[in-house]
Amino acid sequence: MVKKYPTAVEQQDNFGWTPVHCAAHFGLQDVINLFLTYRKSSAYKKDKEGMSAFHLASKKRQVGIMEELITFCPDICESSTSNGQTALHVAVTRRQKKAVDCLLKEQAGSNVGVLNKKDTDGNTPLHLAAILEDYEILSMLLNDKRLEGNAVNKDGLTAMNIILSCKELQEPQKSDIVAKLRSVGGFPSLKEQLPERTAKMPDIIETTEKPRPQSEDDNKEDKLPNKKRKKFWVIPESLYVLGNPKNIQRPSEVDLRLATLIATITFAAAFQVPGRYESDGPYMGLPILRHKFLFKAFTILDSLALGFSTSSIFLHFLAVVGPNKTDCVNYALIIAHVTTYCSMIAMVTTFISAASLVWGNSGGVTAAVCAFFAAYVSGFLYIVLAKWVDKVSETK
Repeated sequence: MVKKYPTAVEQQDNFGWTPVHCAAHFGLQDVINLFLTYRKSSAYKKDKEGMSAFHLASKKRQVGIMEELITFCPDICESSTSNGQTALHVAVTRRQKKAVDCLLKEQAGSNVGVLNKKDTDGNTPLHLAAILEDYEILSMLLNDKRLEGNAVNKDGLTAMNIILSCKELQEPQKSDIVAKLRSVGGFPSLKEQLPERTAKMPDIIETTEKPRPQSEDDNKEDKLPNKKRKKFWVIPESLYVLGNPKNIQRPSEVDLRLATLIATITFAAAFQVPGRYESDGPYMGLPILRHKFLFKAFTILDSLALGFSTSSIFLHFLAVVGPNKTDCVNYALIIAHVTTYCSMIAMVTTFISAASLVWGNSGGVTAAVCAFFAAYVSGFLYIVLAKWVDKVSETK
């Protein structure tokens, strides 16, 4: 029949399934061989969910079918679903270790496109394995040196971010995975500092199969535990509650940019001091106002602002490249916020001392000083009040 009507192999039913899909689902390797002999293009046909027979075979752990399909269509491993997922994504999500091993072996001599390919959520197979906290699949993927360990998904998370938040992996397993991730260039991204950041589990688990009786083993195989979204809390919520965190920029990003800006301004101010310079004599080139108290205050405060801001930048750097421990990152970022706050105070007082030095004691300068201290005291009280509100809400 296939020999007489070869186009029938590509005919699709209401679900988008072809005879090749059905043969792949039931593991009929000889039938697959027959279909592809007469109509190789049928292997690339996709159902309404964008899944080809190769995706179904990897989903059902039909390794023989997968090898048969690869023999006829070597590039079928790169085929993607409507969610941008390859068969490797599907196999990882279904925890099909034999299928994962087959795909890695088949891709051993090819490019790394499939191994590091991202779906529509930006997740690579490594991201998905990390979300599932599957130690065996993670180890299989990380043993492949072609793996890009520092790939970032659309949430700005690397696999390292997700692994560090795992609750089910045992500490020895987590330490082993972290070490392997480092060996392939993996490290946490700055998105770990964003509150309420989540590692999304892609929605590829929806079945594309027609309703049909399944065995008890099939039902167990198709059930995946619902993974709760993992939160990557790093800085205390009290620093930005009383407002909607989703409507403001990431606090740590703002803090880092602000510290960099203050460091630039205060560095330039050290070479643009108030007043003129000595034009002759033994002190030529030195500031004329150097003996005045306000000039000394200007110099000290400018140095403090520069020191605090560069310290904040350095602490942000340590939070990225330092120990991958949540507590260490927390403390580094909290201290960075404090030093940035202090650098802002020092920068503004530097300006006030320079203005007083140039203009003398004027009502405008006095008003500016009062407004400055009122603003910063109000900001400090706001943070304290926010923290108190957090504690009260937690006890209720």
